[in-house]
Amino acid sequence: MVAQYVGRNDYAKTNEATMQGIISTTFISIFIMILLLVFNRPLIQLVYHGVEPQVMDYGITYFSIVLFSFPFIALTLMANRILRGARDTKIAAISNVVANIFNILLTYLFLYVFKWEIVGAALGISLARVIGTLYVMWILIKGKKAIQFGKIQLYRPQFNYLRQIFYVGVPAGIESIIFHLGKLLIQVFIGG
Repeated sequence: MVAQYVGRNDYAKTNEATMQGIISTTFISIFIMILLLVFNRPLIQLVYHGVEPQVMDYGITYFSIVLFSFPFIALTLMANRILRGARDTKIAAISNVVANIFNILLTYLFLYVFKWEIVGAALGISLARVIGTLYVMWILIKGKKAIQFGKIQLYRPQFNYLRQIFYVGVPAGIESIIFHLGKLLIQVFIGG
């Protein structure tokens, strides 16, 4: 949608689509995070049944901490797609590089300097995701030619935008879920 509106030089609709996408992504990702937090232990036990108790405890601890970064992942993905739609692929790439550099640095610090073991690994990747999100959101709020996210004051659900977003997003989301379920299935076989 952003790419279509940018192509038409309709920046008001570009900004509205941006706001609707960011807000809906935030609410949906928080809902999924809470759902996964509630079912954390049963999910880990279902996927990695038969592993040693210590490995199971590590998996549950890691997943519990990393789950809090899920809304940040979702926001980064949405913001990067918005920027790509606005013809700014450079910022989207930089945000990924920034997050990966911080992931390496923080995880190394937490694992080898502070000796936080599994908690350090989970905190390293989670904080890196937060930093990547803050960077890309700062770019959106600061504003580019097409996107002036910071100028939009109040959010009100615009169902005509949301309908279009979900029309494209739901099939893409289902495809992504199927892809990740396949990866998870491979991990289960390897883990077994």
